[in-house]
Amino acid sequence: MTICLAKIKHFYSYKYAKYYFKIGVFLLLSAPAISVIFLLASTIISLRERKYSFLNEKINFCLIISSVLMFISSISKSFPRNFPYDSWSPSLSWFGLANWIPLFVFFIGFQSFLDSTKKRRQVSILFTIGTIPLLVSGIFQYFLKIYGPFEAFNGLIIWFSRPLENGQGLTGLFNNPNYAGAWLSLVFPFSLALCLEKKSKSKKLISLLICLLIIFVSLFTFSRSSWLNIGISSILILGKSSIFFLIPISIFMIFLLIVCFYGFDQLINNNFLENIFVDNFCLKFNEIGFSNSHRLIIWRNVLSLIKDKWMLGYGASSFSVLYYLRTGRFTTHSHNILTDIAINYGIITSLLIVFFITNLIFTSFRKIYLKNNINLLTNNFDKAWWASIFLMALSHMYDNQYYDLRISISSWILLAGIQSILRE
Repeated sequence: MTICLAKIKHFYSYKYAKYYFKIGVFLLLSAPAISVIFLLASTIISLRERKYSFLNEKINFCLIISSVLMFISSISKSFPRNFPYDSWSPSLSWFGLANWIPLFVFFIGFQSFLDSTKKRRQVSILFTIGTIPLLVSGIFQYFLKIYGPFEAFNGLIIWFSRPLENGQGLTGLFNNPNYAGAWLSLVFPFSLALCLEKKSKSKKLISLLICLLIIFVSLFTFSRSSWLNIGISSILILGKSSIFFLIPISIFMIFLLIVCFYGFDQLINNNFLENIFVDNFCLKFNEIGFSNSHRLIIWRNVLSLIKDKWMLGYGASSFSVLYYLRTGRFTTHSHNILTDIAINYGIITSLLIVFFITNLIFTSFRKIYLKNNINLLTNNFDKAWWASIFLMALSHMYDNQYYDLRISISSWILLAGIQSILRE
């Protein structure tokens, strides 16, 4: 019995926690349910072994106060009179806390696994390699018409990869092309940093192939956000050198715009080009507008709703009900993380979380980009880390993929890495 306990205690040590964390990162995209188990184990051990106080950094009080306000909001919504609609349950507000408070704890626990450039580089590689199932499933889904959903372990692992509707971009393991595009945006900076590493020709070729595949698959998600993020990532990491990368892409996009608005009979008569480029890309360009944008309609309604319950909000998952009652149209969220938190838990909570994230991003920008860094390798990976979290934050200003577990956990891993960079 003593020997068994000793062995259990042995695996409950920081020596193994770093491996649990790496396994969790690697499996996060393809097997999130299993990944969470490993990440949770690593976090528990890390919190037990941590050498600094969470309270020493004043910015962390934003998370503490936000957690308290979220609990108070959930308690206040437990009384039916505060939201007298049968289509919404007060329990949803409590379930909604799982999207935030456990991830605040993860943020604290993850930092010890990301407190050096070497560790962050290793995690960057795991993110990149872990993306291969998305690349493969996306290509199989879009070009080879091989569909899922694929399940394993009695539904513990599910790869959606469903048949696509006409004009829909590839989704791969996700159930939405914008979510697939968001993940590829998150990983692309890491793949680009790996390409810039000095290593053997074979390793460099593999890195380049993965990087190009990420760009290729991103194009066929037809996610404008993903396209934009790849361009911005290139500028943030390559600097002036990015012009050689962006010029051909810009020429290609301008060419597509000309085709969309003026048309070329030779191209339109080609079934492949018509189906792939004209029908899909042109549709995305035509959707860009402001006067009748559904997203602007959503935001106007959101601002009106926030005014009425700005202190504690309406409760998690309430927006879809409120919006349907006001407009007769259905949408799952407000397409903006700031307003989404304000609707759910109040504007004070929203501002605290946004201040916490923007403070980390802008403070780390000064350290990574404005201070001289002798080690070019260090600089490239820190730039990639910063570019990834910056683009995630930017994307959440006009869309909201946060409620996918893989995106939310990845975002807090990135924030933990940024905090570690600031502490170095």
